[in-house]
Amino acid sequence: MKVVKLHHIALAVNDLAPALNFFRDILGAKVVKEDISREENRKAVFLTLGDICLELMQPLSADGQLAKFLERRGQGIHSLGIKVDDFEAAAAELEASGVNLVGRQERPFKYAFTHPKNSFGVMLEFSEYPEDEVDE
Repeated sequence: MKVVKLHHIALAVNDLAPALNFFRDILGAKVVKEDISREENRKAVFLTLGDICLELMQPLSADGQLAKFLERRGQGIHSLGIKVDDFEAAAAELEASGVNLVGRQERPFKYAFTHPKNSFGVMLEFSEYPEDEVDE
C-alpha cells in the first residue's frame, strides 16, 4: 500500500456554529467546501488551517452513526483521513493483515474506516479521495 498523505483530520461536533466561530473566526481557518450527506446523516465543513485540512462534522438528527459517536465519545477527533494511491489494494492489504474495516462506502467515492481497536484508539479513513479544492 502506498500512503500518499494525511488528507484531513475529521472532528465530530454537536453544532457547527461554535466550531466555525473557533476555527474560522478566531484561528483564521479558510472554509473551502461545505457538504450535506443525507446518507451519512451529517453536515460537514472542510477548512484549511495552514497546511492542515480539517473536516468539521455535525449530525443532522439524533440518530445515525455520527450522533451515536458523539453520544459515546463526545466532541473531538473522529478520524484521520489517509489518502492512498489505490483504495482496493490498500483495503485488501489491511484486511489481510487482520485489520477490521468498517463503514465501507462506494459513494460518493470509495472509502472505509479502520476499527479503532485495530489502530490504537483512532479511526483511520482510507480512500483515494477525488481531486477537489480540499486536496490542494
